[in-house]
Amino acid sequence: MIKVKENLTWLILAVAIFSAVLIAVFDAGSSASQGSGAGDIWWVDAEEVEQSYQNLTQNK
Repeated sequence: MIKVKENLTWLILAVAIFSAVLIAVFDAGSSASQGSGAGDIWWVDAEEVEQSYQNLTQNK
């Protein structure tokens, strides 16, 4: 029974890692050919983020 649990744990881990790699590979791409990708940071377009950044950089 312990061997089955150990094998199941390794199988779940392998599936999770494989899935993450597939998502990263197929989501990566040129920003010119697609609207977003793995490196797209959705919150950089928020006005509050821009204002906070300006305040931080101007106070230095």
